[in-house]
Amino acid sequence: MIATSVGNQLDRRYLFLASSITIATILISSSLLVAPRLEGPKTMTQTTTATLTSTETITSRITQTLTSCSTSSSATSTTSSRSSSTASSTFQSVPIRLASPQAPVFNPINGDIYVTNSGDGTISVISDRTNRFVAILCVGRSPFTPLFNPANGELYAPNAGGSTVSVISGERVVATIPVGDSPRTPAFDSQNGDIYVPDYGSDFVSVISGATDTVVANVTAGRGVGGVVFNPTNGNLYFTSNQQGAVLVVSGATNSVIANLTLDFAICNGPCTRFQDNPTPPVFDPANGDVYVSNAGGNTVSVISGATNSIISNGGVGDDPLTSAIDSSNGNIYVPNLKQNTVSVISGATNTVVASVAVGFAPLPPVFNPANGNIYVPINSVGTLSIISGATNTVISTVSIGSYPSYPPAFDSTNGDVYVSCGDGTVWVILASSAATPPLPM
Repeated sequence: MIATSVGNQLDRRYLFLASSITIATILISSSLLVAPRLEGPKTMTQTTTATLTSTETITSRITQTLTSCSTSSSATSTTSSRSSSTASSTFQSVPIRLASPQAPVFNPINGDIYVTNSGDGTISVISDRTNRFVAILCVGRSPFTPLFNPANGELYAPNAGGSTVSVISGERVVATIPVGDSPRTPAFDSQNGDIYVPDYGSDFVSVISGATDTVVANVTAGRGVGGVVFNPTNGNLYFTSNQQGAVLVVSGATNSVIANLTLDFAICNGPCTRFQDNPTPPVFDPANGDVYVSNAGGNTVSVISGATNSIISNGGVGDDPLTSAIDSSNGNIYVPNLKQNTVSVISGATNTVVASVAVGFAPLPPVFNPANGNIYVPINSVGTLSIISGATNTVISTVSIGSYPSYPPAFDSTNGDVYVSCGDGTVWVILASSAATPPLPM
């Protein structure tokens, strides 16, 4: 993972509209500000203004929360009031010391966006109805991006520094579950209702019951297990391990490893070690039932058949490929090549590369927007995001965002917006509707 860092421009207050895409900026660090959602389409000839009114501060509540986070051993939470707001209302608070934000997660039940701050053990919560900050949740040390469980509506946030998983219901932490060392973002098994937590620093996977929020099994899987995806067609989970250079297949029915697929595709100067395959978190293609694993050290993508649990293809892509995104409209797989500044497009029908799309410097894992058929690719460090049309496999827009974006972005299925968190302390909202207008300083 590319490290994120908090930049110096933490006091910016503006709504940015560019390149036929409307961008709202949410500052979640120094002088936190949530920009209002613009209602109705805008045209190039219109002059758009936004008046910052109805400012609400919760200085004492935020201060109390951060003090609680730093002194309490148990997870707590604090919530700001949810009030109806007009298009001109904003939210502002004292600094919350945002550090190392992780990829955002959307909760379709309450319409909230959850941004994990791994540097201070908190999760910032933003309402998608108002694009206002509504809560800070104290979790454990060094939390990673949480998993949303559609069966019970809870989120499971792994705390890598505390060997626990925080369970979040709405805007409150309701449980803390001990697991193995250095847990990573888990996967949900929709067939048995359990949550599978890769314990990167241990030699097992923790299985949490979604019904009781307790660990019901530990599956021995070996060291370095990190990324995971669930395959609903066969009930198996696929774990990548960069220490083993392998993909381990775990049966959700028996909670045991049923296949160990060695990769060995690294390109090395001299003898290779399994560390050098560096497989990234896998993705599942519901159209063909296959699992796709990018081998960053081998410049390839391995395709694993869900029917046989074997590698059926290992095709070359660009330099240093990362985790891909699946376009459910055209059946293609979009693979960002970090060191080649391109995105390789793989056909899910043939498992061959059908296009290479030039984007910005150092593209990161993207997200697919099923509302418009586009793929959103954050670009590392330069503060832009490339938008690829799934219909033409060409870049149709490049928009400015914050620097050092976390990845992948989150798609909000309620309003069609895309959320991107960045290391400079901002969250960028790419609004689904509105045409381009000039940037407006606030």
